[in-house]
Amino acid sequence: MALSSAESSLSFATLTPESKVAQTHLASLVAKHRSDAVGSPMDLVVATRHLTNIISSDDHDPASRSKYTIIFTFGRKGHGRDSEWIVGKLNSDKHGKPIDMPISSSRSRCIKGRKLFEVFIHPKSGVLMIRNANANHSLWYLNADNQGDHVELRNQERYVLHMSTNLLRIGSLDYALRYSIESTRAFLASRKVYMQRQLGDWDVPSCFAIQPRHDHIRLRHVILHSVIAKGGTCVVRAGVDRKTGNPIACKTMQCSRGNIEAAVNEISIASVIAAHALSGLVPLLFKSCGHGHPLPCSQAELEDMHLVMPYAPFTFDTAPWQEIRPSVKLALFRHALEGLKNLHAAGIMHRDIDPSNLLVFSLQPAAAAIGDFGMAKVGSQGVEKSLGSLAYQAPEVATRETYTEAIDIFSMALSILATFEGCIWSGPLSDHEHYSALLNYLTRLETRMPAGLATVLRAMLSWDPSHRPSAEDVLTDAVWEQIAEPDSVRTSDRQSDRQSSEKSSSMQQPDDDLPLPGSDAGDGLDRRLRSPIPEALPRSSSPNSNTSSADDLDQRMKRSHAPPPSSVGNDDADSTAEVHGRDDMSERMNRSEAPSPASAANGET
Repeated sequence: MALSSAESSLSFATLTPESKVAQTHLASLVAKHRSDAVGSPMDLVVATRHLTNIISSDDHDPASRSKYTIIFTFGRKGHGRDSEWIVGKLNSDKHGKPIDMPISSSRSRCIKGRKLFEVFIHPKSGVLMIRNANANHSLWYLNADNQGDHVELRNQERYVLHMSTNLLRIGSLDYALRYSIESTRAFLASRKVYMQRQLGDWDVPSCFAIQPRHDHIRLRHVILHSVIAKGGTCVVRAGVDRKTGNPIACKTMQCSRGNIEAAVNEISIASVIAAHALSGLVPLLFKSCGHGHPLPCSQAELEDMHLVMPYAPFTFDTAPWQEIRPSVKLALFRHALEGLKNLHAAGIMHRDIDPSNLLVFSLQPAAAAIGDFGMAKVGSQGVEKSLGSLAYQAPEVATRETYTEAIDIFSMALSILATFEGCIWSGPLSDHEHYSALLNYLTRLETRMPAGLATVLRAMLSWDPSHRPSAEDVLTDAVWEQIAEPDSVRTSDRQSDRQSSEKSSSMQQPDDDLPLPGSDAGDGLDRRLRSPIPEALPRSSSPNSNTSSADDLDQRMKRSHAPPPSSVGNDDADSTAEVHGRDDMSERMNRSEAPSPASAANGET
């Protein structure tokens, strides 16, 4: 057995048997296959004494330490359908599907079935995940939820490996899967190469962490990684859903009793949108306060309120518009207008539409939506003057006592116009000189726009709000007939789009199990986007859940009679609804309150 130095340098995690029965089976396997040819799965089994980052969960007892550990490395391609690394019994049949990480011989009776579980990189967020691959046994992720309870994964169910040391049990076998990333730069480069072999151009934004960190925030079933935007009283973080691995975004508002009314207004409007699943509007997945109670909570003078929604890789302000084909641009514009139509039909004015609040979820197929309802108002008229950016504000906000939802039409036209050369006009547009310069700028750009678009925008930018078309009227214009349906797009065009957006192509595909806004597939109002990246789980019909089995999984996470760890603990055992993770092994051992399993169950007779 010999793992090459190149393969060793690409390692990122280890799997170590923790129970006596698991250690015995692996040691026996090594004894029988010492002379296996180079390149066999047994190369990945190495002596623990050669590794410096392995700490046994029962380190005070030398007899309990495993002699061998299994290495995960990007130098070995996994044999799963999507290059997952398969953990299981070593093959005796050369014609069978290979096992990547052998834990026992094929004749072992320690567990029913040949495969135990699979480890893989999530194609959208890049996080490391585990999936139960055994139809006969549940896979237990020990002490894995915020309350220190175990998570039961049935066949084909998955979960993010969100602790530095992840304690696993299947049947009578206990393992510890540990991250062992020594160089962040080397890991990112090798992960990218590995994933590009499967998916072509692939990458994920740097806002998603490559391994668990102390400063990650755990909020219900999501983990918040890093800040991606800040406002006066709010901050937006990127993160992942632990149950699916899907990327999410969380807007956290710091509220006091003095400003809670504005926060409650935004939460109320976001909840209405989520309840009706309105196309073209960013859906709210769930909401909570820092105490984990329904909103509004108001249990303290100062508290955080969290709104969790799908993650979008671009806004109209940051999308690579110069690299996007005209028909895709039109599709994105149309989705935003569909959102505005639905918002107005629900009796809501947005009042703060600008490029930063128009989110792009996907370029192929096109998917965009309106977000940030902090300034939104229920009703058909408004009087407040301090709304959003002056450069995107309709003239009547400043010149009239009241205004209508027509201000959103004006702001939407400006946001679309800015995608061609940016915002090079000056506000406020209630100034006639500024307004005239804006119309001249539109005229100069007309030849660079899809046919008919400039005429539509000019109507939307009418000085008199009564002369502006509604969003519904705009959507009936012939300009949208230039949008190519997905089935009619040439293969060469698809390839061109993929190449033009290489830097974030993996994030430009909608998630199958997130309730994203409308897609270019079908009539443009279809919320159930289809992704070319394989995703095993079905969608949920609930806006507050990412998987159809979420409620069932939540119940199983709380089972106190789950198979308990013998001497293992949890990063999060004493956490509240929002906590920071900890990875001190001895502390987790001391906090573990689960009774030890019977000796027969562990095979320690």
